[in-house]
Amino acid sequence: MNTPDQKITPGIGRKKLKEGLKDTIILTGLGLISCYPYFVYLWLQTPVQTIGIHLEGRDFNSFLQGEVLVVLGACFFSSLVGRFFSARYGLAGLGSFAEMFKDLKKFVLLAMILIPIFLLVLDPIIFKKMSILNPKNLWTAAGVALKSSIFEEIVLRYGVITILAGLLRRTYLAVFVGAVIATLLGVRSGFMTGMSLDPSLSLILMVIVSLLLNLLYGYLYASRGLISAMSAHLLIDLKYPLAALIG
Repeated sequence: MNTPDQKITPGIGRKKLKEGLKDTIILTGLGLISCYPYFVYLWLQTPVQTIGIHLEGRDFNSFLQGEVLVVLGACFFSSLVGRFFSARYGLAGLGSFAEMFKDLKKFVLLAMILIPIFLLVLDPIIFKKMSILNPKNLWTAAGVALKSSIFEEIVLRYGVITILAGLLRRTYLAVFVGAVIATLLGVRSGFMTGMSLDPSLSLILMVIVSLLLNLLYGYLYASRGLISAMSAHLLIDLKYPLAALIG
Protein backbone atom coordinates (compact mmCIF):
# COMPACT_ATOMS: atom_id res chain seq x y z
CA MET A 1 0.00 0.00 0.00
CA ASN A 2 1.40 3.40 -0.96
CA THR A 3 1.59 6.14 1.65
CA PRO A 4 0.66 9.75 0.79
CA ASP A 5 4.36 10.72 0.78
CA GLN A 6 5.25 8.18 -1.90
CA LYS A 7 5.22 9.49 -5.47
CA ILE A 8 3.95 7.15 -8.09
CA THR A 9 5.27 7.65 -11.62
CA PRO A 10 3.09 5.47 -13.81
CA GLY A 11 4.48 4.23 -17.09
CA ILE A 12 8.10 5.21 -16.41
CA GLY A 13 9.33 1.88 -17.78
CA ARG A 14 7.23 2.28 -20.88
CA LYS A 15 8.48 5.86 -21.34
CA LYS A 16 12.12 4.81 -21.21
CA LEU A 17 11.42 1.98 -23.60
CA LYS A 18 9.76 4.33 -26.09
CA GLU A 19 12.64 6.81 -25.86
CA GLY A 20 15.15 4.03 -26.34
CA LEU A 21 13.33 2.61 -29.35
CA LYS A 22 13.03 6.10 -30.83
CA ASP A 23 16.80 6.64 -30.54
CA THR A 24 17.38 3.17 -31.98
CA ILE A 25 15.21 3.86 -35.02
CA ILE A 26 16.88 7.25 -35.63
CA LEU A 27 20.38 5.78 -35.44
CA THR A 28 19.38 2.88 -37.67
CA GLY A 29 18.05 5.30 -40.28
CA LEU A 30 21.20 7.44 -40.11
CA GLY A 31 23.41 4.38 -40.50
CA LEU A 32 21.43 3.14 -43.48
CA ILE A 33 21.41 6.51 -45.26
CA SER A 34 25.14 7.02 -44.66
CA CYS A 35 25.96 3.74 -46.46
CA TYR A 36 23.98 4.22 -49.65
CA PRO A 37 26.44 6.40 -51.67
CA TYR A 38 29.33 4.13 -50.76
CA PHE A 39 27.54 0.94 -51.77
CA VAL A 40 26.60 2.42 -55.14
CA TYR A 41 30.21 3.47 -55.70
CA LEU A 42 31.56 0.09 -54.60
CA TRP A 43 29.18 -1.71 -56.93
CA LEU A 44 30.24 0.39 -59.90
CA GLN A 45 33.97 0.16 -59.19
CA THR A 46 34.57 -3.33 -57.85
CA PRO A 47 36.57 -5.57 -60.22
CA VAL A 48 34.68 -8.20 -62.21
CA GLN A 49 35.95 -10.92 -59.92
CA THR A 50 36.63 -10.38 -56.24
CA ILE A 51 37.27 -13.36 -54.00
CA GLY A 52 35.70 -15.62 -56.61
CA ILE A 53 32.46 -13.65 -56.82
CA HIS A 54 31.55 -12.39 -60.28
CA LEU A 55 29.95 -9.10 -59.32
CA GLU A 56 29.39 -8.03 -62.89
CA GLY A 57 26.98 -10.88 -63.41
CA ARG A 58 24.88 -10.08 -60.37
CA ASP A 59 21.78 -7.98 -60.49
CA PHE A 60 22.34 -4.55 -58.94
CA ASN A 61 18.98 -4.47 -57.19
CA SER A 62 19.55 -7.86 -55.58
CA PHE A 63 23.00 -6.77 -54.45
CA LEU A 64 21.69 -3.52 -53.00
CA GLN A 65 18.77 -5.21 -51.28
CA GLY A 66 21.12 -7.67 -49.62
CA GLU A 67 23.45 -4.91 -48.46
CA VAL A 68 20.54 -2.84 -47.16
CA LEU A 69 19.28 -5.77 -45.09
CA VAL A 70 22.74 -6.39 -43.63
CA VAL A 71 23.24 -2.72 -42.77
CA LEU A 72 19.70 -2.41 -41.40
CA GLY A 73 20.13 -5.45 -39.17
CA ALA A 74 23.59 -4.43 -37.96
CA CYS A 75 22.53 -0.85 -37.21
CA PHE A 76 19.31 -1.80 -35.46
CA PHE A 77 20.92 -4.48 -33.29
CA SER A 78 23.92 -2.30 -32.42
CA SER A 79 21.75 0.73 -31.65
CA LEU A 80 19.49 -1.37 -29.46
CA VAL A 81 22.42 -2.86 -27.55
CA GLY A 82 24.16 0.47 -27.09
CA ARG A 83 21.04 2.36 -26.08
CA PHE A 84 19.87 -0.09 -23.43
CA PHE A 85 23.12 -1.61 -22.12
CA SER A 86 25.96 0.93 -22.42
CA ALA A 87 25.20 2.65 -19.10
CA ARG A 88 24.93 -0.70 -17.33
CA TYR A 89 28.51 -1.50 -18.36
CA GLY A 90 29.95 1.86 -17.37
CA LEU A 91 30.16 3.38 -20.85
CA ALA A 92 29.21 6.92 -21.83
CA GLY A 93 26.54 5.67 -24.21
CA LEU A 94 25.10 8.08 -26.73
CA GLY A 95 26.67 11.08 -25.04
CA SER A 96 25.48 14.56 -25.95
CA PHE A 97 26.20 17.43 -28.30
CA ALA A 98 27.10 19.54 -25.27
CA GLU A 99 29.77 17.03 -24.30
CA MET A 100 31.02 16.89 -27.89
CA PHE A 101 31.29 20.68 -28.21
CA LYS A 102 33.52 20.78 -25.12
CA ASP A 103 36.13 18.77 -27.03
CA LEU A 104 35.42 20.07 -30.53
CA LYS A 105 38.51 22.32 -30.63
CA LYS A 106 40.69 19.34 -29.72
CA PHE A 107 39.07 17.22 -32.44
CA VAL A 108 39.59 19.95 -35.04
CA LEU A 109 43.23 20.39 -34.01
CA LEU A 110 43.82 16.65 -34.16
CA ALA A 111 42.27 16.48 -37.62
CA MET A 112 44.39 19.40 -38.81
CA ILE A 113 47.51 17.54 -37.70
CA LEU A 114 46.55 14.10 -39.01
CA ILE A 115 44.98 14.95 -42.38
CA PRO A 116 48.19 16.37 -43.96
CA ILE A 117 50.11 13.34 -42.68
CA PHE A 118 47.55 11.02 -44.29
CA LEU A 119 47.36 12.89 -47.58
CA LEU A 120 51.10 13.42 -48.03
CA VAL A 121 52.64 10.34 -46.44
CA LEU A 122 50.40 7.47 -45.37
CA ASP A 123 47.52 7.23 -47.86
CA PRO A 124 49.69 7.14 -51.02
CA ILE A 125 51.33 4.03 -49.59
CA ILE A 126 48.29 2.39 -47.98
CA PHE A 127 45.95 2.88 -50.95
CA LYS A 128 48.53 2.15 -53.64
CA LYS A 129 46.94 -1.19 -54.57
CA MET A 130 43.39 -0.54 -53.42
CA SER A 131 42.45 2.89 -54.72
CA ILE A 132 38.84 1.70 -54.78
CA LEU A 133 38.70 2.54 -51.05
CA ASN A 134 39.96 6.06 -51.72
CA PRO A 135 37.57 7.48 -54.36
CA LYS A 136 38.44 10.58 -56.39
CA ASN A 137 34.86 11.76 -56.95
CA LEU A 138 34.02 14.45 -54.39
CA TRP A 139 30.50 13.29 -53.56
CA THR A 140 31.52 9.66 -53.35
CA ALA A 141 34.45 10.60 -51.11
CA ALA A 142 32.05 12.54 -48.88
CA GLY A 143 29.88 9.41 -48.79
CA VAL A 144 32.84 7.32 -47.65
CA ALA A 145 33.50 9.79 -44.82
CA LEU A 146 29.85 9.68 -43.72
CA LYS A 147 29.69 5.89 -43.86
CA SER A 148 32.86 5.55 -41.79
CA SER A 149 31.88 8.10 -39.16
CA ILE A 150 28.23 7.09 -38.77
CA PHE A 151 27.67 3.45 -39.72
CA GLU A 152 31.01 2.15 -38.45
CA GLU A 153 30.71 4.02 -35.16
CA ILE A 154 27.20 2.71 -34.57
CA VAL A 155 28.23 -0.89 -35.21
CA LEU A 156 31.85 -1.05 -34.02
CA ARG A 157 31.54 1.22 -31.00
CA TYR A 158 27.90 1.41 -29.90
CA GLY A 159 27.36 -2.27 -30.64
CA VAL A 160 30.60 -4.23 -30.49
CA ILE A 161 32.32 -2.38 -27.64
CA THR A 162 29.16 -2.40 -25.55
CA ILE A 163 28.85 -6.17 -25.96
CA LEU A 164 32.56 -6.64 -25.20
CA ALA A 165 32.27 -4.46 -22.09
CA GLY A 166 29.51 -6.74 -20.86
CA LEU A 167 31.51 -9.88 -21.60
CA LEU A 168 34.95 -8.76 -20.45
CA ARG A 169 33.85 -6.52 -17.56
CA ARG A 170 36.78 -4.18 -18.25
CA THR A 171 36.32 -1.07 -20.34
CA TYR A 172 39.94 -0.86 -21.47
CA LEU A 173 39.85 -4.50 -22.62
CA ALA A 174 36.60 -3.88 -24.49
CA VAL A 175 38.13 -0.85 -26.26
CA PHE A 176 41.29 -2.77 -27.17
CA VAL A 177 39.55 -5.91 -28.41
CA GLY A 178 37.04 -3.76 -30.28
CA ALA A 179 39.90 -1.91 -31.99
CA VAL A 180 41.50 -5.22 -33.01
CA ILE A 181 38.19 -6.45 -34.47
CA ALA A 182 37.69 -3.19 -36.38
CA THR A 183 41.25 -3.37 -37.72
CA LEU A 184 40.79 -6.94 -38.92
CA LEU A 185 37.59 -5.92 -40.69
CA GLY A 186 39.52 -3.10 -42.37
CA VAL A 187 42.19 -5.53 -43.55
CA ARG A 188 39.43 -7.79 -44.89
CA SER A 189 38.02 -4.87 -46.90
CA GLY A 190 41.48 -4.18 -48.29
CA PHE A 191 41.91 -7.83 -49.24
CA MET A 192 38.54 -7.89 -51.01
CA THR A 193 39.50 -4.84 -53.07
CA GLY A 194 42.91 -5.95 -54.28
CA MET A 195 45.40 -5.65 -51.41
CA SER A 196 47.71 -8.62 -50.90
CA LEU A 197 47.93 -10.13 -47.42
CA ASP A 198 51.63 -10.80 -47.93
CA PRO A 199 53.76 -8.78 -45.49
CA SER A 200 54.37 -5.37 -47.03
CA LEU A 201 54.81 -1.76 -46.00
CA SER A 202 51.27 -1.02 -47.17
CA LEU A 203 49.74 -3.76 -45.03
CA ILE A 204 51.85 -2.93 -41.97
CA LEU A 205 50.99 0.77 -42.15
CA MET A 206 47.32 -0.01 -42.65
CA VAL A 207 47.21 -2.25 -39.57
CA ILE A 208 49.10 0.22 -37.34
CA VAL A 209 47.13 3.29 -38.43
CA SER A 210 43.79 1.50 -38.27
CA LEU A 211 44.51 0.08 -34.81
CA LEU A 212 45.55 3.47 -33.40
CA LEU A 213 42.54 5.27 -34.84
CA ASN A 214 40.13 2.58 -33.62
CA LEU A 215 41.65 2.79 -30.16
CA LEU A 216 41.04 6.55 -30.24
CA TYR A 217 37.42 6.21 -31.38
CA GLY A 218 36.79 3.45 -28.87
CA TYR A 219 38.21 5.56 -26.05
CA LEU A 220 36.07 8.52 -27.07
CA TYR A 221 32.94 6.36 -27.17
CA ALA A 222 33.63 4.81 -23.78
CA SER A 223 34.51 8.09 -22.05
CA ARG A 224 32.62 10.80 -23.97
CA GLY A 225 29.88 9.02 -25.90
CA LEU A 226 28.97 7.97 -29.41
CA ILE A 227 28.34 11.54 -30.62
CA SER A 228 31.89 12.56 -29.71
CA ALA A 229 33.37 9.46 -31.38
CA MET A 230 31.34 10.15 -34.54
CA SER A 231 32.43 13.80 -34.60
CA ALA A 232 36.13 13.04 -34.24
CA HIS A 233 35.89 10.28 -36.84
CA LEU A 234 34.08 12.55 -39.32
CA LEU A 235 36.62 15.36 -38.94
CA ILE A 236 39.56 13.03 -39.52
CA ASP A 237 37.82 11.35 -42.46
CA LEU A 238 37.40 14.70 -44.18
CA LYS A 239 40.69 13.61 -45.71
CA TYR A 240 38.65 11.68 -48.32
CA PRO A 241 36.79 14.67 -49.83
CA LEU A 242 39.91 16.81 -49.44
CA ALA A 243 41.93 14.22 -51.37
CA ALA A 244 39.23 14.22 -54.06
CA LEU A 245 39.36 18.02 -54.29
CA ILE A 246 43.13 18.03 -54.58
CA GLY A 247 42.90 15.38 -57.28
